[in-house]
Amino acid sequence: MIPEQAITQFPVWGANATKVEPNAAKYAAGWQEADVIPHEWLNWLLNRASQAVTKHNAGVQSMEKEIISVLTASGQTPDSSEDGQLLDAINYLIQQGGNTIQPVNTSTTITPIKNTVCLITASGVTLTLSGTPPAGIQVRVYCEYAASLRFNDLSGTQVTRSAPADSQWTFTFNGSGWLDERDPYFDGDGLYI
Repeated sequence: MIPEQAITQFPVWGANATKVEPNAAKYAAGWQEADVIPHEWLNWLLNRASQAVTKHNAGVQSMEKEIISVLTASGQTPDSSEDGQLLDAINYLIQQGGNTIQPVNTSTTITPIKNTVCLITASGVTLTLSGTPPAGIQVRVYCEYAASLRFNDLSGTQVTRSAPADSQWTFTFNGSGWLDERDPYFDGDGLYI
């Protein structure tokens, strides 16, 4: 894992200066030994370069956040001295049954096509299970916060469960509806008591 980048905001050169893009002839010829560079051209060049550095850095920071979220989902802490963490994290997540891990922080409807793990990361959201997935598909829901869980039961009736904070639920699709089970031994910290 590469260390997190330190550049936060590269200063923009000449934000209020006069800037003029060099003409096509100068692009083709480039700078010559005796050239005196017009200040407008130099302001244009340095302004574009400073903006490019800032945009590039924002992209790098975004990618770092994505990589860190994959590492965190696999239980790892980013370590700049390790260069195989991302591969280890991906392999770990694949070995967990190919589950899709989905954080839920706003009311959401999902139509799972494979086993899914949902992490309720905000209070007051409603998670709705919809569609007709293959029989045997499971959705595990970990509620860090209280939430509403909506689904069609085995008779096809829409049901809403009030899930308290620190609860875990398993939904299994049997081909016609969802069977829901709350794990009574889950204490919210991932520990079974």
